[in-house]
Amino acid sequence: MPARVERPRAVSEVCARVGDESTKRRTMTASPWVTMPIGVAGFVLLACLIIGGVNLATLYTIRVPQRVPFPTIRRRALSIRDIVIPGFLALLTGLLISLAASFMFDGFTRRTAGAFEVGAGIFVVVLVVFTVIAAIWFRSGMEIGDLAKEPFTISAAATSLHGTSPDDASTLRGLHRNDQAWKQQEGALAFSPGTGRISPAADRALAAVMPGGSRPRRSRWRLLGALLRVRWGMWVWPAAVVVCGVVAWAALHFSAGSEDRLELAAMRATIVTITALALASVVLLWWSEILCSARRYRVGRLGSVCADIALASAGRRTSTASDRERAADALPGRIDRWGAVVLTAVIASTLSLGAALRFRRA
Repeated sequence: MPARVERPRAVSEVCARVGDESTKRRTMTASPWVTMPIGVAGFVLLACLIIGGVNLATLYTIRVPQRVPFPTIRRRALSIRDIVIPGFLALLTGLLISLAASFMFDGFTRRTAGAFEVGAGIFVVVLVVFTVIAAIWFRSGMEIGDLAKEPFTISAAATSLHGTSPDDASTLRGLHRNDQAWKQQEGALAFSPGTGRISPAADRALAAVMPGGSRPRRSRWRLLGALLRVRWGMWVWPAAVVVCGVVAWAALHFSAGSEDRLELAAMRATIVTITALALASVVLLWWSEILCSARRYRVGRLGSVCADIALASAGRRTSTASDRERAADALPGRIDRWGAVVLTAVIASTLSLGAALRFRRA
């Protein structure tokens, strides 16, 4: 009997020990301080791969656009402002207001706790968003100076100036200002379209790698430095990966026991692998952004040459039309002066002829 009692007790002790070890392993591997950083690093890996792949796929779509007359550009902008944006606002605000009305009706009829407050909050948010978008919408201009902000639209706008309108001279001055503003920001705009920054470092780095440029040593590092200066948000990706890797490593180190060496090595290898792959995907993202920026810069420089030619031609047409207008304005005065001269000559001739006849009679 004692032997029979000892055997189950030993078996139970072994089972308890195995259960404790498995519980410890589950605690080590399922710790949120280990799994969450690994998940964030995996998300960064996936996001950088997707964005970098999209950049590389759309690289060769960055090219010189087809020549479009400026009236067509203005008509498209008017269509977007007067049809597309109001329709989208109507759809979005209608959906959100119906949602707010549903909550408010539920709060009135069924007395659901907090339903009326939620509906009122949604309504206030919709009202604020609609007011802001409407203010921006009404402030958007449709004049030539408002639409022609980049070289190809500036070229189209300058081509549409014939010099016959009284406002062509002031419009041409506005186009020159827009062209100069774009040239000051062309490097930063190549790295981040839509930004209003001026970055001489970006201009120098991109100009050096263009065809005919000096191509100095470490030009790729200069491009990377310019990219990170203009788009400082690019630092977030590697910083997030490094922080997540350090947090997961530290959490795994403090939660693991001395007898879990094999599983600890496997988890550390997983952390290192995911961190390295995520950093590699960040490098891919940076490289794709640099390639797209260099191509945008090259296309923009070609457009700048076209814009300079179009502005010079528009300036000659405007000056010629101005000279014609001044000549036309001065023509009546010239006619009056020549008429006065001719009339004076006729009178003088008549008087001299009359005097001569009187002298002959006498």
